[in-house]
Amino acid sequence: MGGFLYLAHVQDLFSRLIVGWSMADNLRAELVVDALEMALYRRRPQRGLIHHSDQGCQFTAVLFGKRCAKAGIEISMGSVGDCYDNAVCETFHATIKKEKIHRRSWPTRAAARAAVFEYIEGWYNPRRRHSTLAYLPPIEFEAQHAGQAQPAIEASISANRSVASTWPKAADGLTTRLVSTDGVDFAADGSTSPENAHVLRTGSRSGRAHSGHGTNGNGWPSRSTVTDQAR
Repeated sequence: MGGFLYLAHVQDLFSRLIVGWSMADNLRAELVVDALEMALYRRRPQRGLIHHSDQGCQFTAVLFGKRCAKAGIEISMGSVGDCYDNAVCETFHATIKKEKIHRRSWPTRAAARAAVFEYIEGWYNPRRRHSTLAYLPPIEFEAQHAGQAQPAIEASISANRSVASTWPKAADGLTTRLVSTDGVDFAADGSTSPENAHVLRTGSRSGRAHSGHGTNGNGWPSRSTVTDQAR
């Protein structure tokens, strides 16, 4: 049977992975709600997730707003006429039209539906390379990111109360020792890893600078301050 077939999708902005999609022969709010339901089932996100979209009637519908509120999702919509909130999704729509939809005619909705499914789950997510992702497919990019983050997550605490990192770049050739925390400035606001931080040696505290050579005045080694490296 011929006619229009409409596609709604939810895309992860970090990895460009299509995490939810839905197709229907109408533009009712259920179309975008179904895509959101698939994304929630796949990802199980924590509350506080932000959903970006334009001001289409499906996204401003009460049904969609209630479902987002129930899942703890905050809705972000650009002003009328701009594309900033929806730019990444529009790019995907342009891509699928150029690479699949407009290359041939589709005699039935069922044929078009099968082709869209094959494109998303068989090509775009697992195989199509992205310049934004260092020319990796979305699934491979996520796997690589998870593999890099795992050593930091699995870092253990040693017997002398220091962090024994399992990250090769940080652990090779390093030794640890217990130092005094008197007057230590913990300057890093966020998480610090071997890739985004460095150690800066600082002098002794004011009033104790000359009371001990190479110490902070009470017999302990001069303190170190960990700071975030500007990107």
